[in-house]
Amino acid sequence: LPKGGKKRLEVIEPDLFERLLLACRPGASSGASGEYLAARNRTLLWIFFDTGMRASELCGLRVGNVDREQRRLRLGEQRHERWLTLSPDGWYQLLSYLEPYRLRAGGRGKEHDEDEPLFLSETYEPLTSNALTLVFHRLSKRAGITQQRITPSLLRDSFAIQYLQAGGEPATLRDLLGLKDRGALHRYERFLAQRM
Repeated sequence: LPKGGKKRLEVIEPDLFERLLLACRPGASSGASGEYLAARNRTLLWIFFDTGMRASELCGLRVGNVDREQRRLRLGEQRHERWLTLSPDGWYQLLSYLEPYRLRAGGRGKEHDEDEPLFLSETYEPLTSNALTLVFHRLSKRAGITQQRITPSLLRDSFAIQYLQAGGEPATLRDLLGLKDRGALHRYERFLAQRM
């Protein structure tokens, strides 16, 4: 079988990211669950945008992965753990979700456990990659974004390109993204060279 061509690398422009954030606002009649989902969705967007983590990694985050003293997130286990920091905006959104919503189990009044999933679905079940796809689809539709497919991968690529544009070292980016080989790094470097 012929090999499929490599997917063209794209990044999200700042104005589209702002439109996605605005699309998180709850509707007038949505009540407390709408506020919870708005806070969760803004946090999801900022975490992907600030860290470049994979969708599966985000779905695997637990409440105990949030290091509030160092203002960072822990991914993986002890031998293969990575620490990712958030921008001030991202950290603010995470706390705006965590404090009033997630630590109260989505308003159900239960005490939280460090091992519980950090992100929950609309029905307060652990968030899955499929549910994330639906969240991104809904946000794109509400934001009126039709010219670009908005996915966690797009935000991951955008993070990588912005990191390199700001003068970040490719080896450090490789560690931040948890990449095993340099293939993806070369792709980012080529994209950046073409853009410049």
